[in-house]
Amino acid sequence: MNLPLDFHSGLPLYKQIENAIRRKILGHELKVGELIPPEIELEKTLAISRAPIRQAISKLVNEGYLVRRSGKGTFVSKVYNIRRVLPRLNSFTEEMKAQGISPESRILSVGFINKGSSSKWIFKQLRDDRIFSISRLRLVEGTPVCILQSYLPAKIGMREDDDYTGSLYELLEKKYRIVIVGGEEKITATIADSHRAKLLEIPKGSPLISIQRTTFSNHQVPIEIIEGYYRADRFYFTIQLHRDLEKSIPRLVHSNRGFRSTSL
Repeated sequence: MNLPLDFHSGLPLYKQIENAIRRKILGHELKVGELIPPEIELEKTLAISRAPIRQAISKLVNEGYLVRRSGKGTFVSKVYNIRRVLPRLNSFTEEMKAQGISPESRILSVGFINKGSSSKWIFKQLRDDRIFSISRLRLVEGTPVCILQSYLPAKIGMREDDDYTGSLYELLEKKYRIVIVGGEEKITATIADSHRAKLLEIPKGSPLISIQRTTFSNHQVPIEIIEGYYRADRFYFTIQLHRDLEKSIPRLVHSNRGFRSTSL
């Protein structure tokens, strides 16, 4: 298996291997059910230690791209999942490209709506009578994976003939000089109605992950409200958790025998 590595790149070797194998799976170069070379063979082929190879393969197994079968080896899985990393704030395009995935877009609708016909109350403070609406179906290797509905203040000046097939955040930053600096996101579970099920090519009633996000530019000015519906069989979300050590670690006191805890 050809896995080109750049030893002068700042990207760790395990990440390069992970991305390369993922691209081969998504590009159907590696077929469902195909056995990938064992770690010892990749170690010789790539002329590197086994540690980054094992780390990359373990990551792809955890994500569902690969599956290990005892005594047989590691195979390309039939069902793979796509990761969204929280609390990092990226556009869908940025998130997919970070995983070596080339996303696609199908524009469902673009245009202006009256604020009075929308529940996007957060834009009231911007004194703008209209809202710019963008509805997109996002695909991976031709398979629909999520529906994204974005609402933005019309005063930004966005046009109906802008290119909305790529990263919306990149468009805002490069063309409109608006930088997204933060946001708030709510994640819930729901099921697909007939309309969403048809777009996502899944049975009606299938589970969906619903997200509602508000993003802000400098000075906490609301820039975008997005409603997203992700296929639950294709996405999972991860978040870094940090323990409050000042509250959780027992206070240590000094004794003649060294340090001992004041509580269990």
